Amino acid sequence: MSFQCGFYPFTNSECFTDSRKHNYIYIHYESRLCNGEVFLLMMVLSTPSDFIIRQTIRETWGSFASSKSNIRLAFMLGKLESEIFDKKIEEESEIHHDIIQKDFIDSYGNLTLKSESVLHYSAFYCQNAQYILKVDSDMFINVPLLLDSLKNSDDGVSIIGHKLDQIRPTVDKTNKWYIDPSTYPLSYFPDYTSGPCYVIPGTFTKSLFKMSLKTRLIRLEDVYITGILRARLSFPIRHNTKFQLRKCYFDSCNILNGISCHRHSSNEIIQLWGVFEKCFKMCSDSNTCFNVT
Repeated sequence: MSFQCGFYPFTNSECFTDSRKHNYIYIHYESRLCNGEVFLLMMVLSTPSDFIIRQTIRETWGSFASSKSNIRLAFMLGKLESEIFDKKIEEESEIHHDIIQKDFIDSYGNLTLKSESVLHYSAFYCQNAQYILKVDSDMFINVPLLLDSLKNSDDGVSIIGHKLDQIRPTVDKTNKWYIDPSTYPLSYFPDYTSGPCYVIPGTFTKSLFKMSLKTRLIRLEDVYITGILRARLSFPIRHNTKFQLRKCYFDSCNILNGISCHRHSSNEIIQLWGVFEKCFKMCSDSNTCFNVT
């Protein structure tokens, strides 16, 4: 631990304090997306050129948003320096009404800004959402099991996901996850959830966003959002083993036992959806499924 940060670096010191603004403008936003009762807002981080994967998600696991009145689906985008896709994205937005886009450059280095934008949209345009799922576009989500897990949670309000603890910052400067020690001077990260998929209670979003404007930005979005900001606010975190970091199997009803699978292409998500639909119908017919009402 860096001595200048004190014994309670996130809650009691100035070690991570900054003062900055989030002045990015919405290019597309859906002011009516969260009208009515919203139990779950599913926010998928997407890049402007990912038209195929967005449509794949709409037609597969994201389709629960259209069949359940209290679930919403939206895609969070930055912008490209070129205007090559602007017209096509505008048309996509007019058809599906699920595109949220801001004017920061869409890049890996700005991934934290994109996740911060999820907080901003949730806090100011979807204040009635009970939960926000932040999810990457290469994930397959078992939405019914996620809903069942959230509705039957008995531990109070927590950030939920695959919790990681006692993780050291990467010291290899050639690694894409390298963090300069002057930016993060501690020996370990605070507990945080793995970035591809996690759930934030709606009551947390405004506090997390406001804290981000007082906190030095780092480019590891999961460490920043669910680690540093969470720790500075003393928000709890809960590990759920059903948030999985591996790929799903394509030929097994084990797909029903996990909430998330990682690193899948558009074609793989379509294959998984076929398996999921078949297995879900089987367990529904035998009354062994989780509650999805």
